[in-house]
Amino acid sequence: MNYIDCQGIVIKKIDFGEADRIIEIFTREFGKISTTIKGIRKSKRREQTASDVMTRSKFIFYKKNDNFIISDFMVIDSYLDLKGDIKNIDGAICIVGILNEILVPNETKEKLYDMTIKSLETLRKIENAKKKYMLLGYFLFSIIKGEGLVFDLEESFKEFYNFDKKKEHENLRFILEAIYFKDRNKIEEIILEKSNYKLWEIGQIIFYFEKYINFHLGINLKLNNYLMGVING
Repeated sequence: MNYIDCQGIVIKKIDFGEADRIIEIFTREFGKISTTIKGIRKSKRREQTASDVMTRSKFIFYKKNDNFIISDFMVIDSYLDLKGDIKNIDGAICIVGILNEILVPNETKEKLYDMTIKSLETLRKIENAKKKYMLLGYFLFSIIKGEGLVFDLEESFKEFYNFDKKKEHENLRFILEAIYFKDRNKIEEIILEKSNYKLWEIGQIIFYFEKYINFHLGINLKLNNYLMGVING
């Protein structure tokens, strides 16, 4: 029997029966895989944390037909500090929600996996709310690029022309350009606490990316479920 040793982030869990749990894991090598862990919720030997959502763990599998069967696992990073951070947990939950919607079983997404790890590491250090939402905007835009979707910058601006004030046009254009070109100088200007750029303006860009992804990938992201603060910011 050939065993597979890999790392992955748990992005979904479903408890059933008296002690069993189904988990979906985003791995770098195999993409999203689903497996069942028998007896995990009553086990005193095995680490339950390793099968919790938003935990990065090391897994040892073997394959039986097309199914991945877990042999063993251990926690690499539980992100407990991030899970307990009221300022940034919504951003982390949002990232996991995005992954749940866009990932297809057994489709490898190495760049997306690496970006997810980097984004979670960055979130746990962020103090600035606008920086957090700019990170989420870039995360979504990276998915657009990673899926090979054509994104016309000039056409995108037209989506925002229903605003009444010229300044709001300029701010939205500036934020979109900062993400599109990954312009560090513009990003630094946007995230300043006393800058003229508002959370809700960054939110408009986030929700535009959401609409774009939903339309082109045929999925149903609902980021407003996680990001109420950015709507009213």
